[in-house]
Amino acid sequence: MRSIFLKKIFNMSIFVTLLVTTLSALNFTTSITDRYNYIFAYGKISSGDIYKLSRIYRTLPKNRQTIVVFNSGGGELREGLKIGIYLKKHHIGSAVSKNGVCASSCALAFLGGRDLYGRKLMILPYGSKLGYHSFYYKDNRYVSVEKIQNDFSYLFKYFNYVSGPNALLSKMLDTQSRNMYWITQRNNRYLPLKKGVYFSKTNNVKNTFSKIESIKNYFNKINLTLRAESGYSNGYVALNYTDYNSWLAQNLRYIYISNIKVLKNNRIRVKTYYMLKNYKKICTYNTYKLKRVSNSWNIAAKSVKPCNTYARRVSKVYLYKLP
Repeated sequence: MRSIFLKKIFNMSIFVTLLVTTLSALNFTTSITDRYNYIFAYGKISSGDIYKLSRIYRTLPKNRQTIVVFNSGGGELREGLKIGIYLKKHHIGSAVSKNGVCASSCALAFLGGRDLYGRKLMILPYGSKLGYHSFYYKDNRYVSVEKIQNDFSYLFKYFNYVSGPNALLSKMLDTQSRNMYWITQRNNRYLPLKKGVYFSKTNNVKNTFSKIESIKNYFNKINLTLRAESGYSNGYVALNYTDYNSWLAQNLRYIYISNIKVLKNNRIRVKTYYMLKNYKKICTYNTYKLKRVSNSWNIAAKSVKPCNTYARRVSKVYLYKLP
């Protein structure tokens, strides 16, 4: 079987960088329920993502099933394979978000999904899809035969490690890099996919992503306002014309979010850095209570907890003013 694959490889155009749809860099957020830990991974797979994933995983509660929910068009080949190896090694399940896509290197990482007992746990809800295709080098004029052999040897070893079906590997190599072979629940012939029934009951992925996006949009608006020095008002601080002589308006350069965690009861916790013009920073854990209004989420309440020394020093005076 291996000789058949090698023959296919050298009879076609050989490339090794996976095609990527236009998504942002891979981001991770978490959600914890009574039975499961969810890590939502969305965007482009890039170098270093495996380290971000491992750091997040170490902070989650133990002795319960963890599932990584992908929504990605792909990215770097070897980084995707490293993620798949990590999933199998640590018994982490894989899933695709509802109506989402997991293609190219993301689809390869997906193959590593395992449950707590080491059995395959790969969840593909109806409406979601996996995409496989052959890969390519951006400039094959400077690629040595030895590198090509090493890359494909790494791929074969990965498929063997995650017990990936040879038929799927053959189909992937038969699909040109500019095309995509899509797998859904309806046409699946290669993988033991679960439909995600218990998954959809314990966590509404669509609502989770809409909550995350509402928080990101909230801070994006504030940052745009700070850059433009125009009026912006919310329930916690008025950054409008009359308030630009305040300490906050005079000293705040921009706001940076390092982590978003979805909690129960429509609450979201955000680790936030307020970068000041004197190059100091205020670090806080902000917990926002969200309320559904029409088709969007609005902030109904907020609590703040300082997470660095400078934040504790100014907490009594300024923390309640921070957005």
